Amino acid sequence: MSLINKQTGEIIELDKKQMRLGRMKRRVWAWANFLQKEVSGCSLFMITLTYAGVDDWSPLHISQFRMALRKMYKKKLLGYAWVAELQERGAVHYHVMVYLKGVKSLPHFDDIGLWPHGMTRVDRARTPFYIITYAGKANQKTGKFPKGLRMFAVWLSPSAVAEHILYQFKLTAKPGWVKDIILQFDTLYADRVRPRRVLGGGWDIAEMTFTSPFIFSLRQTLNRKL
Repeated sequence: MSLINKQTGEIIELDKKQMRLGRMKRRVWAWANFLQKEVSGCSLFMITLTYAGVDDWSPLHISQFRMALRKMYKKKLLGYAWVAELQERGAVHYHVMVYLKGVKSLPHFDDIGLWPHGMTRVDRARTPFYIITYAGKANQKTGKFPKGLRMFAVWLSPSAVAEHILYQFKLTAKPGWVKDIILQFDTLYADRVRPRRVLGGGWDIAEMTFTSPFIFSLRQTLNRKL
């Protein structure tokens, strides 16, 4: 993958796999960091989902498990993160960390039918940063994942943290320079900035705030890719 700096004409070759790894580490770290700072008094669990067969993986399985968790625990589920990993035998397995309020133990999800594809294991965790040990295993992420596999996902419940904190967490999905520009705005209005990708490259960063009786609008388009 090649990127061109329109200001200098410099061409940079990027490794897509390393880009995905970098984004995964950044987002999982941000998830753990926000949980550690903003949420307390809950139980933290690590769930390992293993396939019985090497070729049993399907892209829908982790989504179905995630939806089953949210249906089962509802408002007690304050956050989750999962990362995919390749076992030595070549099979995909998942490490899923969940943050639950008022829950002291979890069942074996294969026993209750929520993971019918193999085995599950549940462990208590002391810190949300524990999952980063799996996200950081770059050497194990160099194998060939099945086509269409997502490497990770993170989620925080809107009921777990304040709105402006949730917005700052969502910003970690954007490139660092985009996040830095947005955070230059007064914190009172920063969560009203909505960045979006521009066709052909770059980002459109717009702020639209309504403060009666005035309307203030600022828009800037940045054709920067790096």
